[in-house]
Amino acid sequence: MTAKKSHWEEFLQTVNNKSIWTTHHYASGDPTDGSKTRVPMLKLGRHEDGMTNEAVSNEEKDEAFAKTFFSTPEVETPPSDDYEYPTPKFTFSPITNLQITRVIAQISPHKAPNPAGIPNSVYMQCTDLLVLHLGPVYQATFKIGVYPKQWQDLTTVVVRKLGKPDYMKLGAY
Repeated sequence: MTAKKSHWEEFLQTVNNKSIWTTHHYASGDPTDGSKTRVPMLKLGRHEDGMTNEAVSNEEKDEAFAKTFFSTPEVETPPSDDYEYPTPKFTFSPITNLQITRVIAQISPHKAPNPAGIPNSVYMQCTDLLVLHLGPVYQATFKIGVYPKQWQDLTTVVVRKLGKPDYMKLGAY
């Protein structure tokens, strides 16, 4: 309970013009389920016979959300040796520490942490220390042409949209 209270107080200290309405919704909204992680049965549409298609198990719900949130990847065809690429519009320049600093300044401190469990607030509070190390790492990805597999993983947090009348519909998340 102390962690929730301190997180809420920290969040309130960061309220600005951009987040004031979200804060209003949190404070004036209906009571919730106490942060229990559960999604009700989802209505997925109708079969040709008129029966409603439903997602009841967590696996079915997971599959339904994945289909809704992510497009099916296209099958990659290997490039042909005789393909003529268009002339580049600009010359590539390595990422700079200033670019990294600007991106960190734009992130929200209260989003879900990255797959390593590091919250955005750590990046924001330690920018000056981290950028000196992040810059060379990001530059090396382009120099040696390697994009680490761990960077390709992501975590999607499914959150209810406030004020939706029916949370059995996928569009309410």
